Amino acid sequence: MANSFITVKNNTGAEAFVKVTAEGATVIIPNSAAVSLDADALQSIADTRKGFEYAELRKNMSLKKVGAGKVSVLNEDKSTLQVIDLILNTSTDNPLVSVRKINTETGMVDKVELNAQLSSVLLNQMNRVGIVSDYPTIKNILYVENLPNETAADNKSVYAWKKEYYKLNADEDGYTKLTGTFKEVPELYEFTSTAKENVLYNLTTRFVSKWNEVFERGIYTYRASDNKAILTELSIQTVKKLPALDAAKENVIYVLSKDDTAVEGATKGTAWKVETDKWVKETREIVTTTTVPFGPLAEKDTYYIVSGGVVKQAGTSAYTTIGTLVNVRNDAELPSVEKVVLEQDVVYVLTKDSGKKKAGSKWMFDFELKEFVEYESLLEVTTGPGGGQSVTPEPTNP
Repeated sequence: MANSFITVKNNTGAEAFVKVTAEGATVIIPNSAAVSLDADALQSIADTRKGFEYAELRKNMSLKKVGAGKVSVLNEDKSTLQVIDLILNTSTDNPLVSVRKINTETGMVDKVELNAQLSSVLLNQMNRVGIVSDYPTIKNILYVENLPNETAADNKSVYAWKKEYYKLNADEDGYTKLTGTFKEVPELYEFTSTAKENVLYNLTTRFVSKWNEVFERGIYTYRASDNKAILTELSIQTVKKLPALDAAKENVIYVLSKDDTAVEGATKGTAWKVETDKWVKETREIVTTTTVPFGPLAEKDTYYIVSGGVVKQAGTSAYTTIGTLVNVRNDAELPSVEKVVLEQDVVYVLTKDSGKKKAGSKWMFDFELKEFVEYESLLEVTTGPGGGQSVTPEPTNP
């Protein structure tokens, strides 16, 4: 008969009896114990064996992070709490079943442990009568900082192809052509200059900047309106006293090494120049240097390709990383966005926030929708007395 008990004998010949229907299960171990599990409990067991915690325990055991462990299912009615432990001693899906029946008023505990044969018969009979889980199958769990690319194209790359630049679109089903100015630079430009106006930069030797701009020795000024360094015709001469006006040169700035009482205010360290046949004090700061602080500034919306081939786009005060440059041969094609290259039945767990996706969230790729969906949304949510779960790993070599 379909609802008859199945006799199970262990290696000593001792008998036990198992009956499973769609309404529940009964296990009888003569002279020892008996346990009944209702339909909710059986469904929770089926769901747990396909759930994330169970798959994670099996993975950790396969990696030898733990030697054994269990996942516990809670099933509660008005006066009794059943704690159903699915105990794993190997990473294969052959759990031992242990049931603790706890009186919620007295706290008294009755415990029934099923051996491997009883556990196997119980679980197989559940499947036979149609108690199965609709949870998604999990073949692997990967912990990642960002979700992987769906296709051969990489959303962290910028593809240079036929003198144009392409980026995988947000839906990862096509490319967006990047338009604008692209510049290859050895180092990113600053957004503001450290050079100052109304300063005389006295460059005492030839200088080549990191941008390969050459500055010959001389005196420079800076114009902020167009970020220009201007080489003047001025020169600087250190003197003990100012020369006679008719002997002074108009393009020379005289810096006194001593006080000159012949000219009012001409104290040691002050600088002077001739204007309209009279001495005028030079009020601009003079900076004597072997380098100059002149250099190009970042232009908004321009794409800069820096060492390592990273493409960054300038904003008003900061850069946005667009991706790493990948050169595609002209006679080749951009990576295909048609074929999904991800493995099926994988749960990806984020180890850090990724955009709006929070650290710790779990994701699976839906091959029909061709998009990632949160793992929790794939679970059938049921309400009832059972459903609680907890995982207890045990140390290696327990």
